[in-house]
Amino acid sequence: MKFQFAKKILFLLFIIPSIHGYASHIYGGHLSYEKTGQPNQFKVVLDVISACGHVATTTNTVALEFSNDCNTTVTNSFLYLNQSVVQPNLCTSEMSQFCTSSLGGVEIYTYSGYITLPSNCSNYQLKSTIIHGLSSDNTIGPRNLYLEVELNNSNGIQNTSPIIHAPKAVYVNINTPISLELGAIDADNDSLVYSLVGTRTASNSYVQYATGYSALIPIQGMSIDAQTGIFSFLPTMYGVYTVVILIEEYNSNGVFTGSSLIDFPVFVNNYNAQPNYAMNHFPFFDSTISNFNNFGTNATFLTGPNRIKMCEGDQFCFDITLNDTADVNDSLFFITNLTDMLPNATMSITGTNPKTATLCWTFTAGFENYDVMFMGRDDDCPIYGFEFFRFRVEADKPIGFTYDDKICGDMTVNLNSNQNTPYQWSVLTGDPIVIGNNFSCNNCSSPVASPQVTTTYLVETLNDCNDSDTITINVFDTNLGDLETTILTADTTVCIGECIELNVNAVQYNQIYNNQTFANTSNSFVATNSTVLSTMFIPAMALSSATISPNNISKICIDIDHAFTGALNIYLISPAGTSFELSTGNGAGANYSGTCFETNGVTNVINGTAPFSNTYIPEGGPLTNLFVGENVQGIWQLQVENTSSINSAAIISWSIDFSEPSIISGSPDSLSWSNLSGMLLPQQANAVICPNVPGQYVLTTYNEFNCFERDTINIGVNPTSYTGVDTSFNVYLYQGVIDLYNYTSSGAVNNGVWLDSITGDSINHLVKADSLSNPTTFIYVTENSFGCYDSSYVIFDMFGYCDVPPGAPSPYITALPDAGLDSTVYVGLYSGVFDLFDVLNTGVSTTGYWRDTTGVTLNTTLFDPNTFPSGISYIYVATNENGCEDSAKYTIFVLDDLSIGESNVATNFSLYPNPAKNDFTISFTNSGQYEVKLLNQLGQVMVPTVFMENEGKINVSTLSNGIYYLSIKGQGIRVLEKIIIQD
Repeated sequence: MKFQFAKKILFLLFIIPSIHGYASHIYGGHLSYEKTGQPNQFKVVLDVISACGHVATTTNTVALEFSNDCNTTVTNSFLYLNQSVVQPNLCTSEMSQFCTSSLGGVEIYTYSGYITLPSNCSNYQLKSTIIHGLSSDNTIGPRNLYLEVELNNSNGIQNTSPIIHAPKAVYVNINTPISLELGAIDADNDSLVYSLVGTRTASNSYVQYATGYSALIPIQGMSIDAQTGIFSFLPTMYGVYTVVILIEEYNSNGVFTGSSLIDFPVFVNNYNAQPNYAMNHFPFFDSTISNFNNFGTNATFLTGPNRIKMCEGDQFCFDITLNDTADVNDSLFFITNLTDMLPNATMSITGTNPKTATLCWTFTAGFENYDVMFMGRDDDCPIYGFEFFRFRVEADKPIGFTYDDKICGDMTVNLNSNQNTPYQWSVLTGDPIVIGNNFSCNNCSSPVASPQVTTTYLVETLNDCNDSDTITINVFDTNLGDLETTILTADTTVCIGECIELNVNAVQYNQIYNNQTFANTSNSFVATNSTVLSTMFIPAMALSSATISPNNISKICIDIDHAFTGALNIYLISPAGTSFELSTGNGAGANYSGTCFETNGVTNVINGTAPFSNTYIPEGGPLTNLFVGENVQGIWQLQVENTSSINSAAIISWSIDFSEPSIISGSPDSLSWSNLSGMLLPQQANAVICPNVPGQYVLTTYNEFNCFERDTINIGVNPTSYTGVDTSFNVYLYQGVIDLYNYTSSGAVNNGVWLDSITGDSINHLVKADSLSNPTTFIYVTENSFGCYDSSYVIFDMFGYCDVPPGAPSPYITALPDAGLDSTVYVGLYSGVFDLFDVLNTGVSTTGYWRDTTGVTLNTTLFDPNTFPSGISYIYVATNENGCEDSAKYTIFVLDDLSIGESNVATNFSLYPNPAKNDFTISFTNSGQYEVKLLNQLGQVMVPTVFMENEGKINVSTLSNGIYYLSIKGQGIRVLEKIIIQD
């Protein structure tokens, strides 16, 4: 069964365009790619199977064309012809005959090149198309060679196509049962899925098969195993048959990583009829392995299919044997990927025919599953035989934990594994596991634990390897004593909305050690049977105190040359004359070299061996309380007694390290605020909070082990008085005295204080409406029994007499004056001086005044059209006795009116009838487009603007009787023609 996996791929196309020339001797091919060491770079290889001596292309290059899922342009590249070899499944002695005889031999032409795919794309498809005219016996008509490769490059996958080890052209003898495979090995250790597919002449263009053949049956009786790729058939007819196999790749998570097509020919011939031909019998592997040895480890061999189950550290050896009993004179060969798949594996060969390979391997790497392939072949002629043997190494995942941890108090720890494998958890010592309480899950890879005491967990695999490990979680008290956490602000009570800064003292103390080393490096000779004192002055500054405290002497190091250390007795003498035994009569070799005495030494020096190049506990005991209470300043001496009567000694150097702890303070590793109300709090030491509910606020500081210390502050919250919400009101000048309390919100307490918003002074709650500016703001403030304040403001928008809304009481309502509507006015250029008041809309009073658009009042309203700037606007302002005003903008255009009342002949148009009743016609002498507008005496357009070519008609039946003006522009004409409309 073919495995189906979810996959999401778009396509990149490698197109080998039509080759110049017509290749008629191509049988098949294979397109593949392999990743290089460079990001997103691939080597692309095209193998073309062609008749011997017939090169696949007329040039030595093949062009590539790209596309991808993100529409990124890729510069074209090329594949270059780099070699051609005769089909390799023919023995050397037959190759020359094969390519020239009637056997129809083939030659493999290989093209290759390097490409770099766009880094921002993830999904690609490659294809090649070579035009040729060869027809196979199972397809109809000539066809192109079409090959396709897919690559899923998402998540940084850098895939490599499977390598095909079998011949790319198959030669078989008629009526001989055949069972073959491609020998595909994937360098990425992906799972391979095989299927027979139809041959195509181009993308999505399938070739028609001859009667009795199809994509699934390219040769009668052929079938393929989806998992092994073994295809079997019995050839019963001569010919050349096209077979296309799709190979899909899936990684260990079932993710599609790529696919490729191999299009290869199967040549069926009667080789029995060839002169001097004897049928070759293919070699075969023994049905099972032999001499399997796991050397007492867990490695186990399982048949069907061949698998070796093993654990980390396991090893095995076994034999596989290749036989060719029917052709005992054939030589046999092994081709394998053993050392590629199993690093450091060994293989030894014995025998000739049969030939045995002995394989050995010890599993020491991380978890993987490995597929190992052996191809065995003979050297028969003209076609050698071959067979494949495979086995799979399945190694269980090792324990993925390598660390212990520390927590404090109620903290948790995530026991992360580097393997996504379930484990069995139990407790060796400490807090028993209670799932859902102090342990999140069992039979899982990464549980969360919260032990209350130091606990050692046992973690075991649930596979056959029975691996185990221990993890110790050290649980400290909530504070190791290195944290000081104090909230300096006293418990208090605030009003709602009032903010308070919580001042704190949060310090983490760290102990460091100040070290000073004093050394004597002068050589001192120690004769046989003598004692030498090497001296050194150490000042009081070695320590902050004049006397020695516990642990002040941290290390004593010596370098002494002597052929037999057992003859040396070594002491340290303080300035007070106190002697301390370092090492006496120890060792059986030469020299003390790099020898140091420390309380935490590896072992006692009496158990050491020369040259004692390590750290040791002195023979006189630990250094913890050495010379405690004695003065540090003075002459210190190293006493070396040489009891040998043969060999002298030399004190090369010696030193003393003084150390004392000091405390430094800094900020805690982290801190946090919390409270029961869940209000968001700033996570900093001196937090400013604005509490809205009473409660206890907790400050917690943490060190690097998640140990913590806490302090609390209790904050009460008093309610504020209620002044209502900020509001805005409309107030009219005629309202007289108003009471500000009438404008507070519902529920507000009316016993507060009103303040002027500008001066902040207190004011009376009764104010006169006509004394208020526009707008006016008042602030209302109240205080309750807890001393908590609240405030709100009231804004008054003042309305006067002219814009009082409907319904306001009389007699304060005054109608606004009328300045007319914004209008456009046309004035004739030769109409003489005109007065701005003459352009006002009908019925508008002339008691107002004129100003320009910047607000400047005009000192005259009379203008000469010849000097008047056409298109300018003026504002007419009408006022009444109450100071109410209205305004309108009048825009004035000056038009050439020479033609008004003159003959229309001069203007190249005619107008009739005039006067008009229902409509009139305009006819133009010169062709072209004209814009025609009908205006009243105020310059207003009375009918929609009309655009005419040679002649047009305008309907005026809806207009009142009177004088109108016709504005005409176009083709050099610009006139204002008077027209009369009457019944």
